[in-house]
Amino acid sequence: MEILKRVCTEKFREAIKQLNIRQSSQFRTSLLCWSAWESAGEVKSVMRDQIRSPADALWMIGVLLGESHSYGQEHKVRYSIALGLLERFTEIGHLTGLLATLESGKLTKRETIALREFKKALKRRADGKADSAGNTLHDPDEETLE
Repeated sequence: MEILKRVCTEKFREAIKQLNIRQSSQFRTSLLCWSAWESAGEVKSVMRDQIRSPADALWMIGVLLGESHSYGQEHKVRYSIALGLLERFTEIGHLTGLLATLESGKLTKRETIALREFKKALKRRADGKADSAGNTLHDPDEETLE
């Protein structure tokens, strides 16, 4: 198994240099597996080269934006960002600095949600609360899908 992990981490490090990999529907899953198999220092080192602009920072929080779906009378979606998860890949201060210079006028819906949830996560941390403290039964930002 260790040989497989080594081969996969080497292949991922090479693949991430190609920006088109970011568009893969399986990118989040691959990124999380790679980060679990690679050393923390190596993950941050590789990702430092990937997160250099406000657009890159927005891409990162979008990739790691969590979704929780509930199917009752309506299909509802709650979104969240865990700063602890982001910290596996980069420094929160680095993301915050890049996102502070972001022009927010032309964001997609998902980017807008990711940015909102990132700000909520920063507020939770500033208030001394855990990442999971934002998971409430009634989220005012909950989205109802049809």
